[in-house]
This record gives sequence, structure tokens and C-alpha cells, in this order.
Amino acid sequence: MSSSLEEVNPTPEVGMTQELHSPPDADINEVERPWAQLLPLHQDYHSIDLIAASYVFGRHTSSDFLLKDPSASNTHCRIFQEMDDQGSSMLAFLEDLSSNGTFINDRKVGKGKRQVLNHGDEISVAHPKRKIYSFHDLSNAADRDTLTDCDEINARFGLRKVLGRGASGEVKLAVDRATGEQFAVKIIPKSKANTPKQKESVLSEGRILSTISHPSIIRVFDMFETPNTFYIVLELVNGGELFDLIVKESKFKDAEAKFLFRQMLLAVKLLHDNDIAHRDLKPENILITQVDDDTLIKLSDFGLAKLVGDANQFRMQTLCGTPNYLAPEVLIGAGQKAYSNVVDMWSLGVILFICLCGYPPFSEEITTHTLHEQITKGILNFIPEYWKNVSPDAVDLIKQLIQVDPSKRLTAAAALEHPWLQDEAVTARVDDLYRRVAARSVAPAAPVAEAVSRSKRPHEEDDAEDEANPVAVSKKPRN
Repeated sequence: MSSSLEEVNPTPEVGMTQELHSPPDADINEVERPWAQLLPLHQDYHSIDLIAASYVFGRHTSSDFLLKDPSASNTHCRIFQEMDDQGSSMLAFLEDLSSNGTFINDRKVGKGKRQVLNHGDEISVAHPKRKIYSFHDLSNAADRDTLTDCDEINARFGLRKVLGRGASGEVKLAVDRATGEQFAVKIIPKSKANTPKQKESVLSEGRILSTISHPSIIRVFDMFETPNTFYIVLELVNGGELFDLIVKESKFKDAEAKFLFRQMLLAVKLLHDNDIAHRDLKPENILITQVDDDTLIKLSDFGLAKLVGDANQFRMQTLCGTPNYLAPEVLIGAGQKAYSNVVDMWSLGVILFICLCGYPPFSEEITTHTLHEQITKGILNFIPEYWKNVSPDAVDLIKQLIQVDPSKRLTAAAALEHPWLQDEAVTARVDDLYRRVAARSVAPAAPVAEAVSRSKRPHEEDDAEDEANPVAVSKKPRN
């Protein structure tokens, strides 16, 4: 049966109304432009420019666009645009309000559910083969989906803008096609990891992060491997790096430094309790995000991390990390001598030093000693004018962390018991932050034991399973 659609009661932005009510001298560039377009897939339909934030389709005359097909519901579906949870970009959604179903690319959305609309998606009404429109995204081309060499990634996510680039690859914004939830996908070409050791370093990041869960440690949700590329699906953290915050603030006041450092210690303590050493702690590898008015830190970049338990008795031998934050035993050993996970505590001491005064403890610009000498001999550069307002307890903690002798260096557990951190207000603030984070958390998509190529694609799940696990609408769409 042929169905047709016509526009009724258009909003002021649709059709000629906007043009007739515009001032004669209005700049044509100020006229609102469509954020998307529906292109007809049947001769009975015409194209629609989507300018307003929301449009309702159905048989009832109150609909923005009228569906005359008798199998359509009075209020059949809604297509709308909404800002993502991070407030960084707009997403298009289709919400199914029907009894007989609305389909995207032949798959039923489900009454009361909504699904992200991606460029090129085909929309059907009442039956998967009754296609009426193709959705065309007219937003910035930088936000368009890009395809990868991984079918699983392409089926489940729309990969969009580049969030960052490094020596080993790049990180892209990924939008879950079903829910609109955003992730970060680290894309590492195997050409950048062509030795067994380099490949293991890539795989270790996913394995390590999959074994732990902590509010101040970035989460891994999935891993994929193709003949040419590694993909790691990570939690999206939008606030930048601790490094950027230090540059912005110059240095932190005592209470704020305690608040941030307590989070770092709790995260590192969990790593060490699980026989994991990060090995490359530095402000650039500590991400930040805002939770209400508080700053939540996230340890990231575990490419150098290593499980250090049992067989090697908590010992590592590789030379790795960033020189300014490296413990002396790592520099002295040059990859030949064993060292333990307290190398992380040295790095934390350096980070705390910078947080409190705004400059690094080791620098060839301050003293005539070489950087190697300063680190291996523990020569700290305390410039009095920068430290006059810092508490003696904070200085004492730094000195107990930046200890040349690893056996005398504080562990994470011991550092948490240091007098400087016995601040009930700060402890309560961190605990409250973690409670709020836990209340907002989304369960991981799937546990990751190792990087594998899936034999079953995410879009090939059984319909019965799809019905048993509906996608919840996380918040009321805007009108």
C-alpha cells in the first residue's frame, strides 16, 4: 500500500514564513540553515530541511509532518537534535513513539527508545522495507563519521573528530550508534608497533585497565585488533590534562593540591595493590574532568605500565618513562637493574612539587648540576620565594617521596597516612566526589581479557536479546 506524507502546521522556521517575516535588510548569512536533511526514498515523499530542534511525525494533524499510511501511529516518531552530555557537539536522534515500529537500516528502534541518526541512515515506517527517508547530516564535515578497517568498530560506533595525536597513533571521538554515548578510541597502526615488545606494550594497556575499576583511573571498554590496526575503546575525558591546569593556575593552594593529590594516591595505591606499576606518571598523563564544581583526575596512558607480581618478585628492568619524572634507580640501572613499583612514588613526589610551586624540582636552568646528577643525588631546587606559603608538612611529604633510596621512599599507603593529608574536609570532599561519580557511572560494555577480533558483530545481536536489553532514555529530550 502506498503511503504519503505531507507537511502541516509548519514551525516558523519551515517553509516561507521565516523569509516573509525577516527585515528587508536582513543579512542572508544570518538566515538559519538546516542541520540535517531528509531525502525521499519513495516517489510519494519530498525532501525536508530540518531547521528546528525537533519534529514529530505521525497520522495526527498535530504532527509537524503528517503520515497518511494507515499502519502508522497517530504519534509515530520524533527526530530531534540534542547536545551531548559533555556539551561539545550536537547529536541527531530518532525516538520511536509508535506501536507498529520505526526502523533504522532495517532494525527496529523499539517503542520508547531512541537511537542516534548517522549520516546516510535509512528510515522505515511500520515495516523495515517501507523506507521513507535517508538522513543526511549537514553539520560540520569534521563531525562526520569516518570508516576504519574494523567492521566491529564501524558497526557499533561513528568515529568523528580527532581528539589528539601522538607518536604511536591518534585518538578519535566515538559515538555509540545505538545510544549516543561518547567514547574515545585510541587507534594505533601496527606499523607503529612492529616489534613484539612494542605490540605487547599496546596490548598491555587494554589488559591492565580491564582488570581494575576506580573513579580516578581511565576505563577501557573494549579492544579490537585487525591485521593492520589496534583499537582501544576508552572512557571519554573532556577536561584536558593536569599539565594544562597547572599552566593555567600557575600553582595550587594547599587545600586544592591536597584534593588532587589524594585522588592520585588512591588511584596509584589500587594499581600497586594489584601488582601494577604505571611507570610513566606525569601531568600530561593525568586527565581531568569536572564533576559539578569539583575536579576529578584520571590516570591515563598505560602503554608503559606493567604487571609486576609473582614471577619477577615485583621487579622490572626496562628503561622507560619521561626523564624529568624518572626515579634515580631507573636512570642508574639504564634498563639493566631491577626496580619496583615505588618508581611511581618518586614520580608522584615530582608532580606534587610542581603542583605546589609551579616549577619542576630538577632543571638545568636553575643549577649548574646536570639533570642526571640532580635526580640521582636527589638535589631538589627549593627557591624560597616560591615556597614561603607552603606548609612544612607538604615539604616533608615531598622529601619522603623524592627519596633516592627506594627502600626509604613512602609507599602509596604510607603517603595517605602522612600528616599533610590528615585533613578531614579534603578526605570528605574526595569521598563525596567518588560517590557522585559512582552514581553516574555507566556499566562497561563488555569485560576485556585480551585484544581479539570478534566473530560476531555488535549489529548482529539477536532481536530477542535486543528486546531484553532496551536502551534507556537517559534524559528528557529538549523541545
